[in-house]
Amino acid sequence: MGWESKDQLKARMSKFIVEKLSNLKGKRVLIVTHGRAKRMLLEVLLANSEKDKERIKEKVHNTGLSIIDFSDNKNPILELLNCNKHLDK
Repeated sequence: MGWESKDQLKARMSKFIVEKLSNLKGKRVLIVTHGRAKRMLLEVLLANSEKDKERIKEKVHNTGLSIIDFSDNKNPILELLNCNKHLDK
């Protein structure tokens, strides 16, 4: 068994969005994942936002908290990216 390719990961994240996230308007959802999957999820969700495309080019941390507002299903808003304040002592 080899590594999942970028295209395979993108297809899996796209399927997840359609199957699990598309009908959750008004709900709070927590998704926990590793950095690579998180980056791809953000790329797929924010594909229509030029501003956010640039922001997610930053390193996506495994432990970083990101918040996306889905109040507008067609244009999700990236409110927070890679916050690691919960790790501060």
